[in-house]
Amino acid sequence: APQVWSGIYIYARYASGEYWDDVTYQEGEVVRIFGEGDEYNGLTELNAGNDVAAFAITRLGYDNAMVAPISVTTGQLGIACNMVGEAYEGLMVTLANVEIQSTPNQYGEIVIDDGSGATQLEDGLMDTHEHFTTAFCNLTDRAYVGDVMTTLTGIVRYAWSSYEVYPRSAADIELPI
Repeated sequence: APQVWSGIYIYARYASGEYWDDVTYQEGEVVRIFGEGDEYNGLTELNAGNDVAAFAITRLGYDNAMVAPISVTTGQLGIACNMVGEAYEGLMVTLANVEIQSTPNQYGEIVIDDGSGATQLEDGLMDTHEHFTTAFCNLTDRAYVGDVMTTLTGIVRYAWSSYEVYPRSAADIELPI
C-alpha cells in the first residue's frame, strides 16, 4: 500500500508456480495479496502455508510511486525483540553513517552500528559474500570491519531472535566517495 506503515512479509513457496505463476514482480508494482495472517518466530507475515486456494496475488497496476523509506537509527531497531524495533518489521528503512562491526557469521549476519546501538545487516535476499564483494570492491583481499556506509536501505525483518536489515540490491548501499 502507498502508506509508510503498511509493510508486511509474504511467505509462500516462492519457487512454486502454484503461488507465483512464474511471474516476476517489480518494485513499484501494485498487487493485492490474500493470505492467512501468521506470526512465525516473532515475524508477522502473510502465509500461504499448504493452502493454495487461500492464497492469491492479483496485479493491479504498474509504474506506481514507491513509498519512501523511513529514516531510523540502528539503536531504534536494536537486535533483541522489543516493541520499538517491532514497529518497523516489514518496512523499508534507511540508516545513515553505519559502521560495519563484524564479518558475516555462518548465517550471513553482520553487526552494524551508527553509534546509537547495534542491529544486524542480513543478506538473506542475496548471497552475502557476492553482494559485499560488489559493494566493497573484493572483500576477499581486505578487511572491511570499521568501514562506514553513508546510507543503507533495506527491509526490516525479525528472524532467529534478532532484527535485521535486508538490502534489496547493491544499490541499497551507498559508500563514501
